[in-house]
Amino acid sequence: MVTPGKYSIWFKTPIGEGSGIAELFADGRMEGFDSTFTSTGTWSVKDGILHAKISAKRTEAGPPGVFGLGIDEVDMTVTEYARDGDCVKCSVFANQAPGLRMEATMVRISGDTRGGALRG
Repeated sequence: MVTPGKYSIWFKTPIGEGSGIAELFADGRMEGFDSTFTSTGTWSVKDGILHAKISAKRTEAGPPGVFGLGIDEVDMTVTEYARDGDCVKCSVFANQAPGLRMEATMVRISGDTRGGALRG
């Protein structure tokens, strides 16, 4: 089951791919980042399945995001569809790119007992 903690995230669409880090907090908040975007949102587990609502915003210049050129702010809906050991696979859809599916894989970062801020 997905629990609070830090996760490595790999994501891809037919347009591109990338990776980042996300932290899920016990109070249902989440924060994340990659090389050009930061994200915030909420998460929950219902009937054993991860669900999240995430907003991401470009914070650094760089290549086009995985949802397309000029989409620098996105509101996403995340739903878990499979689990294999420590890997959680999710489907992600952005309001700003209807019909374009992003696949994301989350892996818990083991050994981190610090808690707190992602960049701290």
